[in-house]
Amino acid sequence: MNIGNRNTGRENFFMGKRLRIAVFIVFFIGIVLTAFRYFKFVSKTVYEESASHLTEVFHQSNNVLNELANKNLTYLHMWGEYLKKVSDESEIRDYIDKAQEEAGFLYFYFLSADGNYKMLTGETGYLGLQEDPKTMMIGIVSRLTDQKGFDLIAYVMDELCQDAIQLVILGTGDERYENMFRHFDWKYHGKVSAQIYYDEKMSHRIYASADAFLMPSLFEPCGLSQLMSLRYGTLPIVRETGGLKDTVVPYNEYEGTGNGFSFRNYNAHEMLATVRNAERIYYDKKREWNKMVDRAMAADFSWGNSARQYEEMYNWLIGDK
Repeated sequence: MNIGNRNTGRENFFMGKRLRIAVFIVFFIGIVLTAFRYFKFVSKTVYEESASHLTEVFHQSNNVLNELANKNLTYLHMWGEYLKKVSDESEIRDYIDKAQEEAGFLYFYFLSADGNYKMLTGETGYLGLQEDPKTMMIGIVSRLTDQKGFDLIAYVMDELCQDAIQLVILGTGDERYENMFRHFDWKYHGKVSAQIYYDEKMSHRIYASADAFLMPSLFEPCGLSQLMSLRYGTLPIVRETGGLKDTVVPYNEYEGTGNGFSFRNYNAHEMLATVRNAERIYYDKKREWNKMVDRAMAADFSWGNSARQYEEMYNWLIGDK
């Protein structure tokens, strides 16, 4: 009897223990499922509110940017036609003062025959390029590092400088690239301008005055310089990588599309061939070049466009179609 009672007691003990474990497991699973449903509900609510808020904010930003871009294009065409017909300096100054006040632009500057520039404020500077309005100017504003593809430029720089182009570089970085551009400034002075420093105002002058912008990056997760050059109507010449591939549509001569030029492989002579193709369009098909400039300035990389893509992603995450 004692043995039987002892065995029965043990069984009851273990059964009770297993029951408590089972209850704990069920309780724990219930908590996990409740927490999961709660977080799913919170996530859905946050996504919906975020999408709504982002859409509202970005649509407003997009409207402002589009209005500004259209306004700038209108003024640029209008001022360009007027200034072609006027030679009196005081009349030009009065016209620009009035236009500057109406448009809200901050800076106007003029390049002179000796490579200097002068602003209406009296501020002057020096680029050291020969005056030749018909020569294609290529700009580079960048950190001077391997990532930006300057080893490609170094490899074909002498060949590039045999072409009918001018090259202006602004930036600092690796000493070997700084000295390389100083050397080519000395060797091809008047054709190459090496500005080995960084200045925000000067960067915008280069974006605005250059015809093309060279950016042959080894890799580029996003890239801002090509976006700025597009806004200025300075056609980017880029390698097809990362954000450069996403934002620069290569020129298609047969379809009449594109807002810049690009090459695929990390190869110096492939880059040079692309630059020379851009030169050919610039000199031989100026009407097509000007159409590309219009498309570049009209490209929409605003937050409004990004907001629509975020909204689509949020809707996908919460299962809405």
